[in-house]
Amino acid sequence: MEARNRTLDDWYTRIRTGQIRLPRFQSYEAWGHIEVTSLLEAVLRGLPAGAVLVLEVGDQEPFVSPTIVGAPEPRERVVEHLLDGQQRLTGLWRSLHDDYADRTHFVYYEEDLEHDGPVQPAVYGQARNFRNETWYPPLGR
Repeated sequence: MEARNRTLDDWYTRIRTGQIRLPRFQSYEAWGHIEVTSLLEAVLRGLPAGAVLVLEVGDQEPFVSPTIVGAPEPRERVVEHLLDGQQRLTGLWRSLHDDYADRTHFVYYEEDLEHDGPVQPAVYGQARNFRNETWYPPLGR
């Protein structure tokens, strides 16, 4: 067993290429917008966001494994299965790629006027709804 630190860019590369996938017994995406918003704020503020547990697959994958929700079709061979951390990585991937149909996450900065503290990044999840065959509020994509 070995502990390794990875940057968000490293995780994104593995998700984008399909090198990391979910084992077939993994549960479905479960986090709501409140958890995703809290995670984004923690990451933006440089706070710990929890650990991720992966299993190295080896030369031959033992079973079919899906990609993380919203990730593109795999281009490379799977090398790891994501055993723990699916909700965090899925939330980061989907929110930073604006992949939630019903919500877009915006970053803004707020001052701590009460304590004369530094300006802190905050995240606002703008709800969207579908009516008359159009998403509201409309956002340029």
